[in-house]
Amino acid sequence: MGVLVLAACADATGVPGAQGADVIFADGFVPGETGNWVIEGDNAGQTAVINEQLVIELADNHIMQFTTLPDFTFDNFILEVDGRLLQGDLGSSYGVLFRMQDTTHFYRFEITGDGLFIVERRDGESGWTRLVNDWTEAPAINQGLSALPTGATREQLQAVLEAAVSLAQRFGSQLILVHSVGIPFDFPADALGLSPTALPGILEEAARRDLEARARALPPEIAHKVDIQIGTPWQVVCNLAKDEDVDLIVIGSHGYSGLDRVIGTTAARVVNHADRPVMVIRQKPAKGA
Repeated sequence: MGVLVLAACADATGVPGAQGADVIFADGFVPGETGNWVIEGDNAGQTAVINEQLVIELADNHIMQFTTLPDFTFDNFILEVDGRLLQGDLGSSYGVLFRMQDTTHFYRFEITGDGLFIVERRDGESGWTRLVNDWTEAPAINQGLSALPTGATREQLQAVLEAAVSLAQRFGSQLILVHSVGIPFDFPADALGLSPTALPGILEEAARRDLEARARALPPEIAHKVDIQIGTPWQVVCNLAKDEDVDLIVIGSHGYSGLDRVIGTTAARVVNHADRPVMVIRQKPAKGA
């Protein structure tokens, strides 16, 4: 009897206008594969790479802290960054610095947790020049702590579940539902205020409750077991598939335009590193799109 591993991964969607463009640099903050970022820390704040994320934590208000990648210089480019405000006041801002000559000459694009953005240029001792009139509200900005559009992820997970259930019923197989826990984008309310090292137990229990509820909704003859692990998602999936000697890995990923263009996402790494077949389930486009 075959066993399927089911994994749902919300990979980054493509940037408008970037389809077909060459990727000149990408970083998934995977141990051993991370770029030469300048990581700093003092009493004002700390920067660290944790669970495939670059985490910046500030100790007080009115502090700017950033990390740079000195190895690369780019001309015109399209930039895609997946960022979240995990904790703190919604008026706190986060974003990217670009066209950086030194620590006093650069541009910055920042957004806040309550839906505002600004673009400014730092002109050394002369101060800041605003390229928009003021902090400006934009409906495209997801508001709140760890704001993330959840609809696509839920629809994607449902599509993966339906595909996996259909395959299992057709071939008389069973499913293993697996979830890899790291520092989440959907930060649990009871974890707010804790340091990243204090989170795993809370996150593991929350993930287990969610996955067990999904397993109970499946036909009992195909729900083999639920597996929650703390670790890097693609490694967790590949290792579990090997340990359980599964026949097929079923994984979800939206926004694909060819795996070679999204190397660095979880689904792409699973495809590249798994020692057995992988089925990638794409989310159907919305009606009218």
